[in-house]
Amino acid sequence: MANGPVDLSLRAVLTGKRPIVALTGIALLAILAAWGSGAKFVGDMANSASLTMAMATGAALLCYSVVLFLAPGPLTRPNTAA
Repeated sequence: MANGPVDLSLRAVLTGKRPIVALTGIALLAILAAWGSGAKFVGDMANSASLTMAMATGAALLCYSVVLFLAPGPLTRPNTAA
């Protein structure tokens, strides 16, 4: 399964932690905003579209960075090799 923004948002829902769900949702919206602004920038080379694309990308990176600190650690199996 791919680890795209939609997949990460769905996995966040499975954790049941509201802050993680909110941050991944915001990051997904920021990526969509960056995509839309990038498409506008390619079309008319507007400086405002470039700035919006950069700001939205930065917001998504910030959200995902915070998620890394809030996310629970990996599940480990008990050591039964004794």
